[in-house]
Amino acid sequence: MQKQLFFSEQLPNEFQSDDAPAFIGTQVDLPHENDFSVLHYHRRYEVGICDSGEGVFLANDKIYYLSGGDMIFIAPGIHHYSHTLTVDTSCLCRFIYIEESNIYRLLCFLLKDDKNAVADILKTAGQYIPAIIHANKHPSLCRILLSIVDICKADQPYLTELENLKLAQFLIEAHNEFFVAQADDEKQAASPSDDKMVEDVAEYLSVHYNKNDTIASLAQRYHLSESRFSKRFIKVFGISPIAYRIKLRTKVAAELLEHTDLSIQFIASRVGYTDTSEFYKAFNKHYGMSPSAYRKARVQNTEQN
Repeated sequence: MQKQLFFSEQLPNEFQSDDAPAFIGTQVDLPHENDFSVLHYHRRYEVGICDSGEGVFLANDKIYYLSGGDMIFIAPGIHHYSHTLTVDTSCLCRFIYIEESNIYRLLCFLLKDDKNAVADILKTAGQYIPAIIHANKHPSLCRILLSIVDICKADQPYLTELENLKLAQFLIEAHNEFFVAQADDEKQAASPSDDKMVEDVAEYLSVHYNKNDTIASLAQRYHLSESRFSKRFIKVFGISPIAYRIKLRTKVAAELLEHTDLSIQFIASRVGYTDTSEFYKAFNKHYGMSPSAYRKARVQNTEQN
């Protein structure tokens, strides 16, 4: 059986040459989940804006909710995946791609060739800056990214130094804003694994978290017994593939509970549960509270801040 490929190492063909357009001026409709099933990464910075609709992003094993007015930031080499939240409403976005080498040179210039400082900023970009930046939480950062989009709207077919400078400014400010959280995130980060099979399964589950693949069907992909398959997965992640999928489902649900007014029943169905009581049980186990209590707590926290 030929193993399914989950990663794309390059941009689409129209972005491969140095003189290719860096700005997609037309709106892109995020795919519906059944139309797109590949985690991928780019060799350029990806900046975007959501014009309308709702979507879900997966980047660096984290789940993000996206809606109109939110900004998108993906660093080079970051595996990510996105789709429209519902089949009835399109999620329309515009994207810009910026060469990594241009930003590196500007950071070196702005930071007076302090290579350690530049390395720290690039590390923050790749690991700690969220893929989706909400204006109500990070207004200054959103304004910078929005200014890049506005510059590109001026019918310029290539990125100017001003656009590059804006992104360099964003990286410096984002580094300062998210630096405090780095220590905790580093403690929680999973260790790299040499087991490619397990990594592939985790990537598959990250995209298809609302499907109901059995251990048997997952093991069959790699010609392994269920026992051997489960042991290898648990060795890497510390939990079974099914528990890993439940964890992903509850993460998606938490994002939707915090950022939308969707009913709990709809959210349960959206993340893969036909039985709402099973969703309540899984969510409570992961977060220590019911979905409704979680939503109430997050709303109160937002109002206080």
